[in-house]
Amino acid sequence: MFKTDKIKRALSLLLSLTLLSGIMSYSAQAFAKVNTYPAPHGITVSTYSEKTAKIKWKLKGKLKYNSGFQVLVYSKKDKKYISKGYTKSKSFTLSDLEQSDIRKIKIRTFVKKNGKKYFGESAALNLPMPLEKSKITKLTYPSKGKLNVTWKAVKGAGGYILQYTTSKKFADKNTSTLVFGADTTSTTLKGLGAYTYYVKVCPFRVVDKINYVSPFCEKKEMKVKKGCSFKEMVNVNKTDLSGRKDILKLTKKKVDIKKYDTTYDRLHAIYKWHKKHAQSFASCYYFTINFNKCVDALFGETKKYDNFIWMADGNFQNRSGSRPVHKWPVIYLQGVPYIMDGRIEGYIDSNCFGLTKGNKTYKRFLFDNWYASYRPKDIFKQKFAVKYKK
Repeated sequence: MFKTDKIKRALSLLLSLTLLSGIMSYSAQAFAKVNTYPAPHGITVSTYSEKTAKIKWKLKGKLKYNSGFQVLVYSKKDKKYISKGYTKSKSFTLSDLEQSDIRKIKIRTFVKKNGKKYFGESAALNLPMPLEKSKITKLTYPSKGKLNVTWKAVKGAGGYILQYTTSKKFADKNTSTLVFGADTTSTTLKGLGAYTYYVKVCPFRVVDKINYVSPFCEKKEMKVKKGCSFKEMVNVNKTDLSGRKDILKLTKKKVDIKKYDTTYDRLHAIYKWHKKHAQSFASCYYFTINFNKCVDALFGETKKYDNFIWMADGNFQNRSGSRPVHKWPVIYLQGVPYIMDGRIEGYIDSNCFGLTKGNKTYKRFLFDNWYASYRPKDIFKQKFAVKYKK
C-alpha cells in the first residue's frame, strides 16, 4: 500500500512537470511569434568622428505600428552591450562613444505588446576609431611632367588615398584620385601638364570589407615648370593587346591595335575609325556604345588608365558603355577634359552649344582643331563607404 501511494505520487509529480513544461514551451512559442521580423541588414555609416557616428541600415519588410529598432553599443567598462535608444526610422546618430580601437554596435527589432518589448535577432557593425591625419613631408618637381610626393606613415592604416588637381578647391572635374597600400608612402606623379598642382593625402583602414576614410591632410602645392604634351600624357598610360579581339570585332576588323606601338597611336586609330563611320551607325546611341566599348577594351584589362584617365559620357561613369543615351565620352588627363566623340558637332543642347570657339566653356577635341562647349557636372570618383567628419 505504501509503495503504491509512493508510485502514484511520483507519477502525479511527473505528469505535473510534463504539463508545466508543455505550457512553458507553448508560451515561449507564442511569445516568439510576437516578433517575426528578420534581423536588420546592410548597416553603413554615413559620417563618424572620435565620439559620434550616424548609422543606417535596411530591413526586409515594413514595421508595424507597435514595432521599432533598438541600437546598442558594447561598453568595455561594463563588459556588455548598453542600449543607446529606440527609433522607428532606419537611421540613428550615436554620441559620446567610448575611445576604443573598434566600437561594436548592434541593431535589433522589437515588438511592443501588453507593455513588454519582444526583441528579434540583431545585426552587428564593427566601427573603427578614425585614424590620425597623415601629412605630406616632401613635394618636389624632379623633371618634365613629374612630381615626387612623400607622406607620413600612419599607424594602423590599411592604405592611403592621394588626390592631386589643378584646382585650388579640389573641384571634382579637375581632381585625380589614387589609392595605395599600407606599405607605400611615396609616389611619382607622371604625365603632368605645365600647371600648379595641389596635392593632399589621407589614410584609410578596412574593417569587415568596408573602407573607413580619415581626414585629408593640409594641401601642398608645386608648380610643374615644364609639362608634357598631350601625346606624352596619353603614353604615360601603358596598354597591352588584351583588348585586340574586341576592338577588331567592334570596328569590323579595320582597327588592329597590334599595328601600333604606343597608347596614343592605338587611341588615335580608334578615334579616326569612329569619326569616319559616324554616319553609318543606326543611331547615336549605338555609335556611342560602340566607341566606348573600344576605348574600354583598350584600357580596361590593364586598369592602368584608372590612375590618370577618367572616362565619362555626359554625367555618367563610362566603363562598360551600357548607360549613355545622347551623351558623349570625354577623356580626363590630369584634370584636363578632352571630348572624343567625332559626331558631337551636330548637337545643340544644355551641355553642348556647338562649335562656338568664343564660348567660355569650350573644350578642345582630342585629335582635331574643332571646339565645342562642355560643362561636366559629375564624373567618376572612387567612393568609400564612409568619410570622416569632425
